[in-house]
Amino acid sequence: MKEKTTFYKHWKSLASVDKRVLAKKSKTSVDYLSQIANGHRNAGASMIERLMKADSSITFRMMRETTND
Repeated sequence: MKEKTTFYKHWKSLASVDKRVLAKKSKTSVDYLSQIANGHRNAGASMIERLMKADSSITFRMMRETTND
C-alpha cells in the first residue's frame, strides 16, 4: 500500500530556502504555509491552485489530507 503524502510531510521535507521559494512563487508567506502544514489554517481553493502551480508535486488531495503523523 502506498503511503499517503500530505502537505505536512512535503513541507517538513523542504529545506528552508525551498520553503521561501515556494512561498514566493505562491504569493504568500512562509509563516502562512507553515500554519497550513501544521493544521492551524486551511488553504482555500485559490491558495491550493497557486501552490499546485508553484510546485508540481503538490496535489489537491495532499492539501486535504489532515494526518500529521
